[in-house]
Amino acid sequence: MIKRILVLSILAAMLAACGSPAKPAATTAPVTESKLKIVASTTWVGAFALAAGATDITVIAPSTTQHPPDYDPKPSDLEAITNADYVLYAGFEGFAALMQEAVGGDTSRLITVMTENSPEMIHAEVARLGELFGTQEAAARYLEYFDTEYSLLTGDVKARIGKHPEVVVAQAFVTPWAKFAGLEIAGTYGPMPLTPDELKTLVDKKPVVVLDNWHMGGGQPIVDATGALKIDLINFPDENMDLLKVFHTNAGRIQDAFAKQASIAQMEMPADPFKVSIAQYVMDGAGFHEIAIALSETQTIDPEYLSTVSSVSKVLSKTTRPAELTDQAQAFIESLGSFAAALEADNAAGAAELSETVHDAQHEFSHSIDYWLENIAP
Repeated sequence: MIKRILVLSILAAMLAACGSPAKPAATTAPVTESKLKIVASTTWVGAFALAAGATDITVIAPSTTQHPPDYDPKPSDLEAITNADYVLYAGFEGFAALMQEAVGGDTSRLITVMTENSPEMIHAEVARLGELFGTQEAAARYLEYFDTEYSLLTGDVKARIGKHPEVVVAQAFVTPWAKFAGLEIAGTYGPMPLTPDELKTLVDKKPVVVLDNWHMGGGQPIVDATGALKIDLINFPDENMDLLKVFHTNAGRIQDAFAKQASIAQMEMPADPFKVSIAQYVMDGAGFHEIAIALSETQTIDPEYLSTVSSVSKVLSKTTRPAELTDQAQAFIESLGSFAAALEADNAAGAAELSETVHDAQHEFSHSIDYWLENIAP
């Protein structure tokens, strides 16, 4: 059944997105409203139209379908095409030919959208569609908002998972998420099933992480052969067609997967009291108290703050922690990640608030380390 979505304001849709670690101030400037009727093949295609300023969008494939391009539309699903001003599709949908047929001879209404969740492609396609719809102002406002959110999210993910030199392989349609997380791809697979030779080639690379496409799969044979960490990532938004919600979802999945991997590794190795003491020394000497005071009084970010936060996060992430301190250490590392993201985004107000959180957490964590060293450590 067709899901028809009428959105009165692109800005309202963006502000309804999931919260980020440090949100920018909201704007309320007027946004051009499109009167065009748009039919989109999937919510992914529809999301590009929504971002460009379209407000009357009918989606053919339900978002509840795991791989929407495989949806088998009924004739009634295609009826909206008749009265549509523009019909948008990616071209790889299984029902693309039916959409072409429904448009008839007026191929000028049929628009191909390049669906890829990279900032470069989102910028290019949203701007192009905004020009086509006559909603350039709305498209420009969305892209400004997107850039701010993307910067915060990618900075937060990179800070939380740290630098990972491990071998990473990815399904062909989720490769942009590697750059998003600061990972380098050693090989790709899909969209067709792996052949024995392709599987051997990728397994021989000894991957530690597999970025899989939740909608299509295909990476499980690699995981079974190597024991690699598999992270299922999405590309298609839900029925709200919110592209940024996809970024929030995948950011969470990447962070959770690496945190779980780190916790397992920590539990498998005994903690060295000397190394824990060194990590505590680095943490306590970082000057979080002074940073918090300076940010509160000046609302100005010193470039050295980010270097300090990143260094402490790296030391703590690489130090094997005792089981008794694992949860507290992970929570502190995550707070450092949020702080780093605010600093990298030059969000002085957000950084000032987070600096207090980090300072308080550092004191509590240090006291817990003292207790462990004096009463529990071997």
